[in-house]
Amino acid sequence: MLWPVAAPGDDRACAEQCEVSQERQLAQGMAEGQQSEMRLMAEMLKERGSAPR
Repeated sequence: MLWPVAAPGDDRACAEQCEVSQERQLAQGMAEGQQSEMRLMAEMLKERGSAPR
């Protein structure tokens, strides 16, 4: 089975709209994880002397 690919921000939208607390917690955790990854990638680029696009 193929799962649909979520666009960045989809998990945040779900976190704001979900009525089921388990879904809301999952979506919030995903959003926080993605933000953490983006900060890490930006810092790695900065250390290399590159800039995010």
